Amino acid sequence: MQITSVGHAGFHIRTEAGSILCDPWVNPAYFASWVPFPDNTGLDWEALGNVDYLYVSHLHKDHFDPGTLSKHVSKDATVLLPDYPVPDLRRELEALASPSSSRPPTPSSIGSRLPELRSLRRLRSGRASSTS
Repeated sequence: MQITSVGHAGFHIRTEAGSILCDPWVNPAYFASWVPFPDNTGLDWEALGNVDYLYVSHLHKDHFDPGTLSKHVSKDATVLLPDYPVPDLRRELEALASPSSSRPPTPSSIGSRLPELRSLRRLRSGRASSTS
């Protein structure tokens, strides 16, 4: 197993079973008053985004970066979701995945959208289940 910090709370994890990108954040947030430290703009985000799984812990801008998700994360990545009682994170990720979405953009879904997400999964007690 190899675990690589990609800045702030982000990690790229590679195992024999696959790879996962957790909380990738590159773009400044909150009117550019927050920036990733250390600076991670020089990392190879194309390689880091070529993963089997994506995990976003929550919607704070230093964990959910729509620009990075849209531009660099593989369209074939399976998205893993925490089992939150409200669907906000799932909705935002679905909005990124659906370029034809008719809902008006919100601050966290503005920008390019992921053309496709293969599937969304919800983590429950350590087991993944489909949310289709």
